[in-house]
Amino acid sequence: MQENENIANVAEEEPKNSAQETPARNSSNLKNPGIGMKWYHFIVFVQLILAMLFCAGNGVSHLMTASAAAQGIGENALVYIAYPQLKYLEIGMAVAFFCMIIPYALTEKFLWNYKFKGVVLYLVMLPVNLLVTVAYSVILSAILPASMREMTFDSNIIGTVLALVLVSVVYVVPNWIYFKKRRYLFT
Repeated sequence: MQENENIANVAEEEPKNSAQETPARNSSNLKNPGIGMKWYHFIVFVQLILAMLFCAGNGVSHLMTASAAAQGIGENALVYIAYPQLKYLEIGMAVAFFCMIIPYALTEKFLWNYKFKGVVLYLVMLPVNLLVTVAYSVILSAILPASMREMTFDSNIIGTVLALVLVSVVYVVPNWIYFKKRRYLFT
């Protein structure tokens, strides 16, 4: 008699499809419910969206600077006339920032779907954004002579590079630890 009730209960249950929520994402089934997910939600809903907007804004800014340099207008017009390779540096930076939008969007998609690829991309994209800025500073210092850098741009390239590397390390390590503790959530 009890077997008939069990069979009836099994028959009444709806079959699960792949679109339903997986047990790893259901908060009642977490292996360690004491571990919070607020930082994860901040990353997915705020930080990655702001990073994409930041990249788009920087890309537009560099394109506008290159356009102004090509037309010979702006506060640094003489510098761009004397050093035309700066215009190409600005265009290259614009392309780099626009290209970085794609990995940020993929990171958001993967993290949203709890894919481990998203964690890896997130941890890689943190220093990549800073490395692009460092590359810009280094190339800029290679193009311009020291006297011109002091008059026109930030002359403390080494300090800027060290600060960016320090920020990258300080930011990546805690995030790596955070996601390592939540590895079981990602497939």
